[in-house]
Amino acid sequence: MVMDVLKLIRDLAKGSSIGPNPSFTEFDLVKTLEIVDKEETIGRTKLSKELGLGQGVTRTILNHLERAGLIEIQRLGCVLTSKGSALLRGLRSIVKVGFEVPLSIFPIGRYKSGALVSKAGQRIRRGLEQRDAAIRVGASGATTLVYRDGKLLFPPEEVMSEDWPEVSKRIVEIFQPNEDDVIIITGGASARSAEAGARAAAWTLLESD
Repeated sequence: MVMDVLKLIRDLAKGSSIGPNPSFTEFDLVKTLEIVDKEETIGRTKLSKELGLGQGVTRTILNHLERAGLIEIQRLGCVLTSKGSALLRGLRSIVKVGFEVPLSIFPIGRYKSGALVSKAGQRIRRGLEQRDAAIRVGASGATTLVYRDGKLLFPPEEVMSEDWPEVSKRIVEIFQPNEDDVIIITGGASARSAEAGARAAAWTLLESD
């Protein structure tokens, strides 16, 4: 199910199934769906501001999502279809993005974002793949942690709480992880680049399914 979601979103972002190559990313598509879901009904102008994209790009995103059957464009704004809602549920069952991470946690950028990937601890090697994926989409860096036996670990097995007990405690409070969950914290020059980095890093773990 999750791999089907990733393929659909990536096909839309690449323009492989609809029209010429678009000027947005797969993460912009998912973010659009999340905003529409949160607002229930939202107009293009407000959506454009929340995405941090121009109205022309936003219009193209909406056209792609509508043609894919994920949203419906109505007179009062955009709404998710049942297919769009199901896609988001499938993705959110594995990965959650959009955590508010204080600037004091890890000096890896002016803005911070975070992602939590359920039960993905065994897929982590040293966290380098996640860092590289985040940097490729514009983030300035990423830190990957695994929650195991009530402790946060830097991959492969270094216990974070021994050196930074207060920071470790705060991270657990923010993310509320379960056993073997993966926490990814990214930084960026903008909120958009930090969040895109968190999504990209998290998706490396979904691709290993």
